Amino acid sequence: MLKNLIISFIILLGIPNLNFAQNNDIPVKTADRIIDSFIEKCGGSAIEEIYNEIRTGTIVRSTTGKVPFTITCESPDRWHLSQLFAWGDGVNYGTDGSSAWIQDTEGVSDMSEEQFLDLQMILNCGFPQNIRDLFTSFKVYTGIPENTSTYTISAVTAEGVNRALEFDKNSGFLIRIGDIYLEDYRQIDKVKRPFRITLGKLSEVHFPIIMQVDDIIFNSTIVNSVFKYPVIPLKKTEPPLYKHRKRGEVDINILDDYIGVYSREDDVSIVYTITRQDTHLMLERTGWWQKIEIIPESHIDFYIKFLGIDIKFIKDETGKTTHFISTSNNGVFKALRKKSK
Repeated sequence: MLKNLIISFIILLGIPNLNFAQNNDIPVKTADRIIDSFIEKCGGSAIEEIYNEIRTGTIVRSTTGKVPFTITCESPDRWHLSQLFAWGDGVNYGTDGSSAWIQDTEGVSDMSEEQFLDLQMILNCGFPQNIRDLFTSFKVYTGIPENTSTYTISAVTAEGVNRALEFDKNSGFLIRIGDIYLEDYRQIDKVKRPFRITLGKLSEVHFPIIMQVDDIIFNSTIVNSVFKYPVIPLKKTEPPLYKHRKRGEVDINILDDYIGVYSREDDVSIVYTITRQDTHLMLERTGWWQKIEIIPESHIDFYIKFLGIDIKFIKDETGKTTHFISTSNNGVFKALRKKSK
């Protein structure tokens, strides 16, 4: 479940074994100057004028689809993150300023201190002025060559939890908190906010989780009840991103006719392999590392559940399948048949 993936990333975020200088040398730029510059770049005293904030957007993780989210926060230290998954489940993260929790359709649990720390950094509307409230000591890492493009600060909480804070030298913006990456800072009124937050980086074992912010509203009317500690699990709801689809009945001989290897017309390096498992057609694509069922609505129209992808098979005048057309939010493309089963 995407919720568990996000929790796993948050637990493991940003505790690098960096070799921070332990001598009395004075760094070229002190931690205080770096942090002060960043706060000023983000709006300085204008941040104090924000008493509440609503952020909406979409969480994307590779082929698992898009998850809409809403972040509601209120100064000084209340916030709430709500996510709704494609299959109707949801998960909320929240704090009332004294307690922090995770609520899903199975129950309610307390949030760990490390989870709370990372979410405070990216969800609190007092960011980045709250950095000094979260950490008690800062040290600039001096083991990096001076010609690098970033400054890295070791920030430590009163409980001894370490986070590496990396700042871009040119822009002055904070671009990394451990394994959280902040990008695309944009001006909203007098304040700048990151519109793209990435949890983790692409590797052979996992895909990064990307929070893409679409809209930010300051100082509007909010529902304060979202900050109350919940006592019951979330109810399942109708997912807003995906329309209800019915599975059609298609003869197995028609399914077999679509088995084969296809490649994108605009990029032949992207290859699709269609196989059959019992009465199910399975699609595997270059870079996916897994097979996904394509579900029939008619004898030529198929879809991939939760991903919002439609596939239409096209035949020539002789009845031979020549290609399929894929339609999704990412666009429309044609995949030509290279060989049949």
